[in-house]
Amino acid sequence: PTFDATRLAVLDVSQPSAPILLGQYTWPFVARQGDLQVAGDRAYVAAGVHGLRIVDIGNAAAPMEVGSFLWPYEVRDPTRGARIEYEAATCLCVVDDHAFVGGSGPRLADGSWAAWLRVLDVGDPTLPTQVGEIGGWDTPPSSVAVWSGHAYLTVGGHGLRVVDVSDRTAPRAVSDVNVPPG
Repeated sequence: PTFDATRLAVLDVSQPSAPILLGQYTWPFVARQGDLQVAGDRAYVAAGVHGLRIVDIGNAAAPMEVGSFLWPYEVRDPTRGARIEYEAATCLCVVDDHAFVGGSGPRLADGSWAAWLRVLDVGDPTLPTQVGEIGGWDTPPSSVAVWSGHAYLTVGGHGLRVVDVSDRTAPRAVSDVNVPPG
């Protein structure tokens, strides 16, 4: 599969020089940020403020969204009143029955982001459930990889954040590495 701002396309790339479009799923929105991972017959998409989207691609000719998860929050604006907005899912990694989703919420008073890593149980793709979270960082992650009980998040184009996720319900910060631009 491939993902752009409005659709997920399923391609046959068995002949890399001549990919063939097999099917596509179109969302009723435009995702400004995104990441994509395929695990089995499902495509998982970090779709910005549209959260985590799960698409069944078992029938490549007719992919269908089967689940989603959003992170709403309330904004109180003195001129426009209260309204609901959504935190942005920017990256993800799926391991077994869990999706590790990185993202950020609203900007804080100092202009930084309220960034996070959230763990969702996707064993039932029609009903993803958040089971763990760690956050409070000022820079949203741009990618996440999970290996051997740890999540590795790239941040700010020059840093690495390591999180122990061996207990999916209680992620724990291990280290932050800042690599100066060179």
